[in-house]
Amino acid sequence: MIPFKHYLITVLTMIITISHTFAQKNYRDFFNQKIKAYHVPGLSVVIIRDNKIAYTGVHGIKASDTNEPVTAKTVFSAASLSKPCFAYAVMKLVETGKISLDKPLYQYLPNPDFAHEENYKKITTRMILSHSSGLPNWRNGKLKLRFEPGKKFGYSGEGYVYLMKVVEHILQKPINDIMQTLVFQPLGMLRSSYVWQDSFETDYATPHDYLSCTKPKNKPQKVNIASSLQTTASDYARLVLALLNKKGLKSRTFKNILRPQIKLDKSENLFWGLGWGLQQTQKGKSIWQWGDNGIFKAYALAYPARKEGIVFFANSYNGLRLVPDIVDFVFQDKSPAIERLGYHKLRPTQRMVENLMYQGYEKGIQYFLEDNGLLDTKKIKERYVYNAVRQLNWHQKYNEVKQLLQITLKTFPKSFKAHKTYGDFCMSRGEVKEATKYYVKALRLKPNDQLVTGILKQLPPQKQQGNVTFQLSDYFYAKRVSVAGDFNKWDKTALPLVRKNGIWVGKIDLKPGKYRYKFVIDGIGILDPKHTNTGVGEYGTIHSILVVK
Repeated sequence: MIPFKHYLITVLTMIITISHTFAQKNYRDFFNQKIKAYHVPGLSVVIIRDNKIAYTGVHGIKASDTNEPVTAKTVFSAASLSKPCFAYAVMKLVETGKISLDKPLYQYLPNPDFAHEENYKKITTRMILSHSSGLPNWRNGKLKLRFEPGKKFGYSGEGYVYLMKVVEHILQKPINDIMQTLVFQPLGMLRSSYVWQDSFETDYATPHDYLSCTKPKNKPQKVNIASSLQTTASDYARLVLALLNKKGLKSRTFKNILRPQIKLDKSENLFWGLGWGLQQTQKGKSIWQWGDNGIFKAYALAYPARKEGIVFFANSYNGLRLVPDIVDFVFQDKSPAIERLGYHKLRPTQRMVENLMYQGYEKGIQYFLEDNGLLDTKKIKERYVYNAVRQLNWHQKYNEVKQLLQITLKTFPKSFKAHKTYGDFCMSRGEVKEATKYYVKALRLKPNDQLVTGILKQLPPQKQQGNVTFQLSDYFYAKRVSVAGDFNKWDKTALPLVRKNGIWVGKIDLKPGKYRYKFVIDGIGILDPKHTNTGVGEYGTIHSILVVK
């Protein structure tokens, strides 16, 4: 038998070694390298060890067009990390008897959207929190159940919205006030709200697309309990710590939260509990939730038995690409849930755009080519190429677009779309003869296409014909001018104008009536400077008015 003092020395040595290993990890350099590698402008991260905050890091910038650094108080959109926060509040209400896990919700508040569907009366709080209610993630028109409630897993934001309405009805208070009382104030989450607060204006993260271009920040004025939480990494870490430390709820409630309620498809190690995903890995059971509203990404992971976890928020479409590397580096573990969702993988269009943007055409295209020099259709389908073309055009990578469209023509020589798109590109660069050549080829492949037929009627050497003439003076240096209106479904390519004697001219046959239109100059719409008759569209857009008698 090993003497007790030797055993104690061994255990202490292991603890010291583990602590020393953690202390030796250079988290700052690691996160700085990763956000650079994955083109993530800004990141806020908190790591939990031994039931307490072990690392708080802010990395990168809040906005690529201001270069202001992320701070510990920077507010991010939590996206779906909104859900576990609400679930914590719901479990408090369950403890006090305000709501039951298994009483059908319609008995608290009938849902008029389901007057046609009797099965909805089976939906309970437990089903909502475990994503087994049968409700869709988000409605598309009329709200319909996807399957019988309680039978299988089906991720649903709509379910959380329904439960939110029930809670508001029971307590007769706005949900954000309820969250302040039940969660934010008790846990000290002082920079958290489901609606935008004036105090956030001084320090918030701006969202970015996958090429790190800034996008408008959504500042929610109305609560969406499934996705509108605005918070900081430090605030959200307080919620995770409450779960690890069993704070604010009874012990049996925490056991309920961590108990598998529903299995995710055929996976043997992925389940959903009450408000959190559950996964089993070589390091044991962990709880997790991801956040994704397109241009904000977020992630929370915790190991209840090991008393450790992580929370991070990223102001980038690319944010969840970080997860496998982070989980491996911080916990020496894998994240099967994220791997199942596929967030760590680059989509074909994204890879193509990134390659050509950052490496140039010659080097960037190599990944997508077969040995014969044509596009490898197993790596990228033709339709995804045109998505890449739109992105590259927007970033003014015209040389890359031209070469990409040329290789697309060689790969798909019988494709109408390839010839039409290349013709459009040539027109956008002012190469009218080259555009005409490829429009003609496109029409041979699809002789009855009215759009290309109409375009060719406008281009030399054809004589323009029509009862209506559009003319635009000035804009001598424009490469492409066209007219878009309700007479051609606002298609910017349908009515190209041709420069004649220094004036852009085009003709078209129109029946008597009233038409809305704009001139489009190198992709930018303007009103007709010769006509003061204007109108306002359904989305507030202003357009010129043409009356044909």
